[in-house]
Amino acid sequence: MEGQAVREYGAFINGAFRAMGTSTFEARDAASGALLATLSRCGPTEIDDAVEAARRAFPAWSNLTAEERSAKILQFAALVEDQAEELAQLECMDTGRHISEMREDYRAAVSHLRYFASISLAHHASAASWHRDTWSRSECHWAYVDRSFPGTIPW
Repeated sequence: MEGQAVREYGAFINGAFRAMGTSTFEARDAASGALLATLSRCGPTEIDDAVEAARRAFPAWSNLTAEERSAKILQFAALVEDQAEELAQLECMDTGRHISEMREDYRAAVSHLRYFASISLAHHASAASWHRDTWSRSECHWAYVDRSFPGTIPW
């Protein structure tokens, strides 16, 4: 990143980055201390706005067919897979974790996304009609669906 302009990121809400807020924090390379980016520190307003955006998006998502939801999750999995090396490198710089761990994390993330895309087809229904819990296991990661509480994909 040496010689490059430091990137600034506002909160990403409802599909768009917001302007930088007045409260910010720095992301630094764990090994060198070099500045990677400056980010807005979100507060109650941004959290409320993000929750409201999710509430507004939910009806459209829930009205998609299982095939449409599966296709969107698979599309996201393909994007993560295409950018996995770059994401792993950035995560390494940010956290200081070993590159092999980060590559495995992104491989597992893609695997989990594909798994959840497949179960939406296998069950042909919304989560509310599923009657048993579902597990996904990769080499060193577990994914668990608890149907007692509605949730979102954490990305």
